[in-house]
Amino acid sequence: MAKPGLADVRSLPDPMQSQNFALFTNVPSPGGNSRRLTLQCQQAPLTGISNDQVTVGLHGVEVMYQGRPMFEKTASLSFIETRDTVIRDTIRGWIEFARNARNNTGNYKKDYESTGDLVLYDDQYRPVKTVRHYGFYPNNMSEVSLDGSSSGTVLISVTFLFDFTSE
Repeated sequence: MAKPGLADVRSLPDPMQSQNFALFTNVPSPGGNSRRLTLQCQQAPLTGISNDQVTVGLHGVEVMYQGRPMFEKTASLSFIETRDTVIRDTIRGWIEFARNARNNTGNYKKDYESTGDLVLYDDQYRPVKTVRHYGFYPNNMSEVSLDGSSSGTVLISVTFLFDFTSE
């Protein structure tokens, strides 16, 4: 087999660029702003997959087999916050909609979960793939360190949990 050359590399499609994505989800909590989550999402992961490992040991040797598929169940996303704190309010409202410590109340999962669609685009903004996260909801919003000694944007980091994905 010949070593790949310039003509082979030039025949490849353009590379996927990391900024060509959008997150779409429906926020089930009252007052949540789904559109602003889409607009202000700065970073999102393409979730991974692996298989369990099945080891069979017989007669002094081991043979490895593929087991069941194991999908990532978390996604850490980052959002740029604006002066109206809509991202913080939306995520906090969603988390409290699921379980409210102040009132000691909660909702059923069917009421607080959503689907989270991560849509990937080509350079002409045509969708090329949608990764759908089922049972999608925020589990953690990290604290933000404000810094009065320098200028900078506020980045809100949120961990979402989900049951499974499809592509």
